[in-house]
Amino acid sequence: MLQTRLDALQNRIDYRFKNIDFLNHALTHSSSSQDISNERMEFLGDRVLGMVISEYLYQHFNEPEGVLAKRFNFLVSRTSCANIAKNIQLGECLIISHSEATSGGRQKETLLGNTTEALIAAIYLDSDFNGVKKVILSLWDNLFEQSSPQTDAKSALQEWSQSRNLGLPHYELTARTGPDHNPVFEMKVSVLNHGHACATGKTRRIAEHQAASLLYDILKEK
Repeated sequence: MLQTRLDALQNRIDYRFKNIDFLNHALTHSSSSQDISNERMEFLGDRVLGMVISEYLYQHFNEPEGVLAKRFNFLVSRTSCANIAKNIQLGECLIISHSEATSGGRQKETLLGNTTEALIAAIYLDSDFNGVKKVILSLWDNLFEQSSPQTDAKSALQEWSQSRNLGLPHYELTARTGPDHNPVFEMKVSVLNHGHACATGKTRRIAEHQAASLLYDILKEK
């Protein structure tokens, strides 16, 4: 059963391991009953990912250092790594304890992000820098344009939240008042464990931006 999942994973990332032990090691969480864990591989994978992303940004984006840094922080964030893990269905391949699995471990952002880094290390150790670079650039391909820094309040709040591994801000419609031809929307935005803000507007989009601006003004001072 596990071998079938590993074969499918290798197909999804378009890389076949010469030494499958590297892949097994990368997928083994410290909660498992195995004698190994992927923590040291996370350390290596984080550095390899950083090097590949840094080189790509330098070569393909003629932008000031500050802008490149913002792109970089988005691309290597725990949220981005976790999203990559979800795209390749990495969670179903994790080797974790029963208690971790029953508590939702296969969907936890931190666990998925860490394992993505360990997987990168495994590919690097199994091949070389060019080999892992090819895989990373393929998996991250759709994220490079998304990394463009934005100046609007919603984007600024999202960047603040993701750079601290807090996930995406959550927007919720809390009220809709007024007649149909002239409605007023009240939106609430919140960031995990960092409070919320509410604002109104003639459209949901306007209310979202107003709420994001209020919350970002509070959080950016922290």
